[in-house]
Amino acid sequence: MTVTNTFEPGLRTKPEVVHAEMNAIAFAAKHGVATDQCIMITTHSPCFECAKLIVQSGIKAVYYEQAYRLTDGVQFLKECHVVVRVIDVGEEEVRETKAP
Repeated sequence: MTVTNTFEPGLRTKPEVVHAEMNAIAFAAKHGVATDQCIMITTHSPCFECAKLIVQSGIKAVYYEQAYRLTDGVQFLKECHVVVRVIDVGEEEVRETKAP
């Protein structure tokens, strides 16, 4: 199944929505899966709230394809020494590209 995420400028996430990063970390916690030293791969760069949870979860690297409209989450991850990389997702392989 393929899910396409269309983004409209100025669109805001509702407060009751759980972001994918938070959902993945909560799922791991619920099922007893350790996240310390793991790598997270997401479609978009994390927001600041997700970035805080990523750091506290011990995740060592975040790879994403598209930039979120705010950059404070990426900046926070870098300040906390979490590796952050932009990736180009191809059909046959994942290629690392230069971060903005």
